[in-house]
Amino acid sequence: MSLPNKPITGVAAAWLVWSLACCSVSQAEPPPTPIPAPKDACEDMIAAKVQVAPELTFKFFTSLETSRPWHITGNPDEGLEDTMDGSIDEEDLILLEHTSACTSTHQGEHLMSFCETKSTEHGGVALFIHGGVPAHASSLTVDVDPKTANFTCSFNAVYPSPTPPLTWRITKKSMRAKSLEVHPGRRFYAWISVEFDEVWMENGKERKHSYKIEGPVKPVIQHPPQKE
Repeated sequence: MSLPNKPITGVAAAWLVWSLACCSVSQAEPPPTPIPAPKDACEDMIAAKVQVAPELTFKFFTSLETSRPWHITGNPDEGLEDTMDGSIDEEDLILLEHTSACTSTHQGEHLMSFCETKSTEHGGVALFIHGGVPAHASSLTVDVDPKTANFTCSFNAVYPSPTPPLTWRITKKSMRAKSLEVHPGRRFYAWISVEFDEVWMENGKERKHSYKIEGPVKPVIQHPPQKE
């Protein structure tokens, strides 16, 4: 049995998006907390440190690119349509800033245009990179420890049809950042490259496909979630 390696479309895509909690908000508001993948779903056994590079620069860092929520189609001149509930409200008119310019090869090459970042209780920072919905339902989480410069990665994806149990294995990774200082309200400028295998068992044998996510990110660091 081979896994589908093509974009997801239709009603299944909408369901997948909500299951990943990937709906973006503008940078002016706190991003939603994504539903994490099971801790054993992605294996990252590679020891690596973030390279601090104050001179790090990309044209993307100083540009401003936006788009409407993925479920809003059309344009203001000819009319907008909400493909989820059929009703256009104030939130549907918000333009979302693109805070990632990462390219993913998973399920077909596509851009992952959004990155939410939160400081953690222990002084670290967690990045949540996603984008490409409704055709692509996947995400990359990167946890950075500024004290040691260590970072770990976790990939997650869902398919529109049943698949064998899937796991992912990080095979190569590299990351550079302008600074590892964590200040909520400020931007976190970085570049990341992650290679991974998607693994499943077929007739008692391990099968895998290899993919890569790479590019710059510039999210605004949010405060850690408040304890209730």
